[in-house]
Amino acid sequence: MLLRFRVANVRSLRDEQELSFVAPEDDENERATARETELSDGRRLPVHTVLGVFGANASGKSNMIAALRNMRRCVLRSYADWTSYDGTPRDEFALDPKAAAETSLYEADFILADGVRWTYGFELGQRRVEAEWLYASPHRGRRAAPRGQDGDQ
Repeated sequence: MLLRFRVANVRSLRDEQELSFVAPEDDENERATARETELSDGRRLPVHTVLGVFGANASGKSNMIAALRNMRRCVLRSYADWTSYDGTPRDEFALDPKAAAETSLYEADFILADGVRWTYGFELGQRRVEAEWLYASPHRGRRAAPRGQDGDQ
């Protein structure tokens, strides 16, 4: 189950934007409509199962959905598809020339069937994946998932 999605420097989304399915702790009305999801450590997290994205024309709604789709494509097909590119295919923010030199951020928090909360993300540069991370939170704390010595893949 998707809990949160963060993105920056993708299409019209210059600054970091977040789409969250987690109900705010200080809003009783939102918590009342959310579904309680049990985490592996026994805590319960109120999560909305459906989310509506509303906003004015040209406010970035479609680009947030496109960013979700881009992240999915990167995860499923990056190695197979990117060998034909000279660099990484990205849609960085086009209205600021400095954005091309900066990385594009994608990050998702989610819960799998075992109740463990995961955070996976990466930053795409012009020519390569500049950073990638994966954290598991099985017992009230974030732990890096094992990937090799010193972060090697």
